[in-house]
Amino acid sequence: MSERERPEFRRRHIVIDYPCGELLFTVTASKGASGRWLEIFVDGGGKAGSAAAIAAKDGAVLASLAMQAGFTPEQLLHSMEQKRDGSPAGPIGAALALLVEEGAMS
Repeated sequence: MSERERPEFRRRHIVIDYPCGELLFTVTASKGASGRWLEIFVDGGGKAGSAAAIAAKDGAVLASLAMQAGFTPEQLLHSMEQKRDGSPAGPIGAALALLVEEGAMS
């Protein structure tokens, strides 16, 4: 197993609200000292405890661990389910697409 880059305890972060399907989600994301995205949290998806909310939170944990192990949001996004138009189909893919866009702007 490769060495994981852990985020600092206090770090700057971004917060973005976004729709996915008919549900509204919020992604909170932060970068490590290296400047790479390392952590995302995804909230929303309807009622707390709903299947969509739980899947979004669990998916964000897995995406965070993958980014800490060296994968980029672009690499993860490439593996996510997509709609016919090429846009992300699910809330984690949509959150990763936002990070890719945000990274291009900074």
